[in-house]
Amino acid sequence: MKEYQKIKWIYQFDEKTHKPIPQIVDYFTPMKDWKREFTEKIDWTNIRVFRDWHKVSFLWRTDNAQIPLRLLNRLQELFMEELFEQKFWEQTVTLYWEWYGWKIQHWIRDYKEQEDFVLFDVEIGWVFLERENIEDVAKSLWLEVVPVRCYGNLELWIQRVKENCLWQDKNNKQIEWLVGRPIWWYLDRLWNRIIVKIKQEHLKQ
Repeated sequence: MKEYQKIKWIYQFDEKTHKPIPQIVDYFTPMKDWKREFTEKIDWTNIRVFRDWHKVSFLWRTDNAQIPLRLLNRLQELFMEELFEQKFWEQTVTLYWEWYGWKIQHWIRDYKEQEDFVLFDVEIGWVFLERENIEDVAKSLWLEVVPVRCYGNLELWIQRVKENCLWQDKNNKQIEWLVGRPIWWYLDRLWNRIIVKIKQEHLKQ
């Protein structure tokens, strides 16, 4: 089972200090004017729910990491094979989630105490679904989907982030990250989608 692609930072980083350099990386320069859909990046733990041949598997972002028992029990309760069969029939499906909650990220942000999942991507076979279909999958599972925060090009939202013009989440805490996907889907030479992440902390340094 393939791992989720690594999302690239918008800025370069100094090799010695590891601090961001206020310059868009060359990879994104030709695409800086593309219109993008920006979603909130939820911290912190990435979970893959994979279904193939009527068997459901659960993995971290990397295959070698071990899932805590309490999380595994929760996943098994939520994602039974019957749900996949009703929604997807015989198709191979991968659901990409973030697992969050105060017990997981209390040193970073104020999340609700109860642990929960938020869906951010869905892959059927080798095809990633568009936003409206991702929302439909989340709705059918009675779970959350990561919210869309804005649309626009990279330079516009780099400036907006610098000016502290981000939103508050449902817990009235200002969001920290944005993840941008082009409205029209493009792939790089390695067949990865062109996805970028912007973090407010990096733009203020």
